Amino acid sequence: MSSPSSHESLLQSVLRHGRIARRYAAIGIVRRAQFRTEFFSQVIMDIVFYGVHVALFEFLYRHVDNVAGWTIHDVRVFLGWLFLSDAFMMVWMSNAWMLPEDLKNGNLDTVRVRPVQPAFLYLFQKFSLEACVNALIALGWLVWAIDAHPQGWTWWQAPLFVWCLVLCCMGRAAVMTLFSTVEFIWVNGELSRVLNLLAVDVNDHPLDVYGRRGRAFLLYMLPLGAMNYAAASMWLGKCGQAEAVALSVFVPTLMVLSFALFARMFRRYESAMS
Repeated sequence: MSSPSSHESLLQSVLRHGRIARRYAAIGIVRRAQFRTEFFSQVIMDIVFYGVHVALFEFLYRHVDNVAGWTIHDVRVFLGWLFLSDAFMMVWMSNAWMLPEDLKNGNLDTVRVRPVQPAFLYLFQKFSLEACVNALIALGWLVWAIDAHPQGWTWWQAPLFVWCLVLCCMGRAAVMTLFSTVEFIWVNGELSRVLNLLAVDVNDHPLDVYGRRGRAFLLYMLPLGAMNYAAASMWLGKCGQAEAVALSVFVPTLMVLSFALFARMFRRYESAMS
């Protein structure tokens, strides 16, 4: 006889994961309320991160008008999506950086709870309240950059904005989960950290600077562009309608496959008690 969980609807699964996320958020808020100095230091550190990126491109575009088809107005919008993607990671997925140690030490027993997705249960467990402040700053920058862009915007584009925001978060979750799976193959390699650092270095500027083939490789093969480039290029119309539809299918599919792969690779995990 099949178990009741096998007949669980998609809605029931989403609601269960939502309740877990709400509990994670409550725990994170309580934890940060007890460490106020760390709260403000994290906010300041991320503001510096944003400032460095903005200053770099503002200086660059004092000397050039266009880089690989991107103007200063385009890049400001791009940075907004980059900052939001980074803020989403800091709010929900900072625990990914701890996976190498937890895996080597056999500290993942609680992640064996069923029927919740292992990737969600582990990677999303450290909610960061201070990162929510940075997310608001990033959102404010993005709205300003969109409003200041020569192409302007209308309220009719609101659904597109929401979808790009969802796509940005999905892409970040997909890539970080995908990179985390390599830890189950090379336990002592800490390759997930190397890959995530690579993603930061490669994805902090438009992928068009790498040429047509480089862009395709970094967007679809080593899908770093799913984190924020896809959303930025869709919003700015840098990709055609056909590619926009393809990205709208590709990024959610990548996230589903990444979570499924993490669950499959998690079977390799051996408890410290075993």
